[in-house]
Amino acid sequence: MAGLRINLINPYEHATKGEMLISCKNQPLLKSLAAQSVSCGRYRVFNYHQCGRCVPCQVRRAAFRAWDASLDTTGYVYEPLGKADADHAKFDDVRSVGMAVQEVSSAGLRAWLGPALAYPRMGYAAPIIDLVKRGLDELAALHKHYGVR
Repeated sequence: MAGLRINLINPYEHATKGEMLISCKNQPLLKSLAAQSVSCGRYRVFNYHQCGRCVPCQVRRAAFRAWDASLDTTGYVYEPLGKADADHAKFDDVRSVGMAVQEVSSAGLRAWLGPALAYPRMGYAAPIIDLVKRGLDELAALHKHYGVR
């Protein structure tokens, strides 16, 4: 414990990645730099290229689509999400996100979350629940675009 008496404020605490992109005040600069960002959880595994299918890549791709669908990022090792290829079985992430989206659609967000947000020090859970809902909506739109079921 460092003993510092500080209060950190994160203005993006309850914003999705897509919402952060949309709300950026310097859109020309963001558009010139955003595609250079890296989110891939398997970046090193794929020789420093983004896979396009891991959960971080899906969140990134969903955020870009929410921001401006014409700026859909490219350069992924696996461009389509649902393409059946020899490596598809190695990617449970696309199926997992699809299952989450489907379960929330059929059973509801609260049922899907269960006790996940019950930590007593978390504070008021409503803004977090709303954030998760909006984030899943961005992911659902990505899956719909690629025809993933």
